[in-house]
Amino acid sequence: MTTKRREYTQEFKLEAISLVVDQKRKIAEVAESLGIGVSTLDNRVSKHKKEKQVQHYRWLITPELSQMPSYLTLIKVRITTVRRSLNPWLVMRVL
Repeated sequence: MTTKRREYTQEFKLEAISLVVDQKRKIAEVAESLGIGVSTLDNRVSKHKKEKQVQHYRWLITPELSQMPSYLTLIKVRITTVRRSLNPWLVMRVL
């Protein structure tokens, strides 16, 4: 016998992520209180953090650069430089 997958509204998903990210609650605690799987919530939180990080670095990509594939390496260098300047631990680890 198969069971139908539960579907959640976008509002519900964002609220669950907010409880973990903004209110610093544990994923297991939030998942249990909302009645969803721990791995489901963990995946959503991870995806949200990655998307947020990508949006943070979008300012580095100008319209001209995004249209020219030869500048992809330059963009990667800029992103790496910014990350290293923001986090000295990465510089120590790379060296």
